Amino acid sequence: MTTDYLLVDKAVKRELLASIKATIKEFYGDDPSKSPDYARIINDHHLARLSGFLKEGDIIIGGDTNPADRYIGPTVIDTCCRSMKL
Repeated sequence: MTTDYLLVDKAVKRELLASIKATIKEFYGDDPSKSPDYARIINDHHLARLSGFLKEGDIIIGGDTNPADRYIGPTVIDTCCRSMKL
């Protein structure tokens, strides 16, 4: 099982988000949708399921989607509801 969330103290949140943004850029470049190293969603069912989560909180980083390419960019969502089930 993998961790799908972080609990972050407000005192370090801004610094953590800056580090996450920098790491995304380091790993995938300025446009992750064009990176050969960034995976796509396996099928349309899961694309729709995962895209639905983008409406469940405040998008802090990313949130870009391209259904034709089954792409959801690296995304950080804040204030998610506890009922979200991945």
